[in-house]
Amino acid sequence: TWGLASEVSRGQRDTLFQMAEVHRQIQVQLEDMLKLFHSELLSQLEHKLDLDIKYLTVSQADPCRLFLSIPGPLKLSDA
Repeated sequence: TWGLASEVSRGQRDTLFQMAEVHRQIQVQLEDMLKLFHSELLSQLEHKLDLDIKYLTVSQADPCRLFLSIPGPLKLSDA
């Protein structure tokens, strides 16, 4: 009985170690995905912020210039 209990205990320990390793691998993958998502999100937000700053700078300096620089089918410069 003692040998059987020891064998079961060893099996449970091995299973627990395997579960811990799988959990660690999943955690590492999750962290990598979050880092990638975070970096992509931040780069897009920084780009949009730069565009907003340029827009505001132009609109404060010369509002008419801003209107003339808007792309589209109808421009004041085309009239």
